[in-house]
Amino acid sequence: MNKKQMIELFRLGVAAVNPEHLVREHIRLETGGLFVAGARVDTTRYPKIALFAAGKAALPMAREAKKILGALVDGGAVIAPKKEPISGLKVYESDHPIPTERTIKATKALLKNIQALTPEHYVIFLLSGGASSLMELPAKPLTLRDLNTTGHLLLEHALPIESINCIRKHLSAVKGGFLGRAIPTQGSVLVLSDVIGDKLGAIGSAPLYADTTTFDDALTIVKESGLARRLPEAVIKRLESGSSGAINETPKEPRSDLPHTVIGSNRIALEAIREAAKKQLDDVRIITDRLVGEASEQAKSIVQTAKTIASEGGDDVLLIYGGEPTVTVTGDGKGGRNQELALAAALSLEGTQNILLLSAGTDGIDGNSSAAGAVVDGMTVTQAKQKGLAPEALLHNNDSYRFHQAAKSLIATGYTGTNVMDIILVYIKRS
Repeated sequence: MNKKQMIELFRLGVAAVNPEHLVREHIRLETGGLFVAGARVDTTRYPKIALFAAGKAALPMAREAKKILGALVDGGAVIAPKKEPISGLKVYESDHPIPTERTIKATKALLKNIQALTPEHYVIFLLSGGASSLMELPAKPLTLRDLNTTGHLLLEHALPIESINCIRKHLSAVKGGFLGRAIPTQGSVLVLSDVIGDKLGAIGSAPLYADTTTFDDALTIVKESGLARRLPEAVIKRLESGSSGAINETPKEPRSDLPHTVIGSNRIALEAIREAAKKQLDDVRIITDRLVGEASEQAKSIVQTAKTIASEGGDDVLLIYGGEPTVTVTGDGKGGRNQELALAAALSLEGTQNILLLSAGTDGIDGNSSAAGAVVDGMTVTQAKQKGLAPEALLHNNDSYRFHQAAKSLIATGYTGTNVMDIILVYIKRS
């Protein structure tokens, strides 16, 4: 197996969680009626469908749903990273990963559309990763500046996504179930998961679900991470007020008349890769779909595992990992967690001739770069050094994009329209 074939496997995994395909599987208009996530919708009681979407995959999901539902759609709104027209729906452009005034404006507009619903409406809400940033409204009296400062610090500190969302939910007027409480009628939420374990209380910061975390949890995370002295005073004051009981908690029970269904996940992508790889290899192993931790440290561990397997002899092997490692940003370089993991792996692989490693984000956007990730082998570091680069220094400066650009190891897919975290593939040639 070569680098090109590795990239093809990655693309196949991404295709398996194609938003349009997933929506077609879970919204069906047949002679027997309308079915959403396998449940029949009583269109005599609910003759109007209100269609909403938010997240990185909002546009393709909403476009496909509108195509299926046709004239049944009576209003709705979409919040997405870019604005493209969808007949019968209002589309609002928002920003990621830090909310802006445009984000606030889009969220207020979506709320206005929700408040205009009647008992004749049945709501279909399409939620995908990225909604935490794309859909936001600060809880009073917090300001957008308070949220921006907090968001920058949380991302810089490389906290796990669950911890980031816990804090976000307790600073927001729409997260942690608050948006769901604003919907005046019944409905269904179809979810494209970008969270380890597909936890509904974490995906998109659970705007329509419920929240098992508390103000106490959020305050503890802030204190233990050393951020208490760096966050805005208004943010700390709100968390402390909530912890003392002076502010109402986020909703703790999901609405039974607004069921959530996970229609796409990292595991689905990994399984698709495994099935395709089995046509070429006898030994294909999904190691985990819950990979977390510092990207560079995970790279060392993965490479060590690969070297151990390589030394055992036998058939060629493909190891498959999924998840969402993190990066503690200390430098000012360009790149994301996948490129950083691949750079660290390339350093560990230097001189090795029998191992290939690919790491890429399923959304096609890795950090602050235009690449999805990178694919490396034992010669990648040598190629970069021949061009005058110092790989260790680039890793220290979080400048992985510059390294991979010089080594010609970048993977560029463009924005894929989906988002189910990251995929890491390791091919070990033993034969």
